[in-house]
Amino acid sequence: MIGEKTCFDCGKSISFIDFCNDNSTMTKTRAKDLWDDNLLSICCFQCFFRRPEKPYKINKRFNSYNSRVRKLKLNNFNKNRG
Repeated sequence: MIGEKTCFDCGKSISFIDFCNDNSTMTKTRAKDLWDDNLLSICCFQCFFRRPEKPYKINKRFNSYNSRVRKLKLNNFNKNRG
């Protein structure tokens, strides 16, 4: 089992499975190489998309995924409240 890492920006715990799911275009071998590289800082996908330099274009797939995650968190929060 591969251990967890911490997001360098917000401190959130990131599992290797979450890292692979967030980077689904990457092969498992490439993901493992990046995960094991000590020179790279791993960040969660929320922090990546909040980076000020924005070296990417946010696509519709991310927006729909991110909105689903927000809805699930809100639904879980509301269920736990009442």
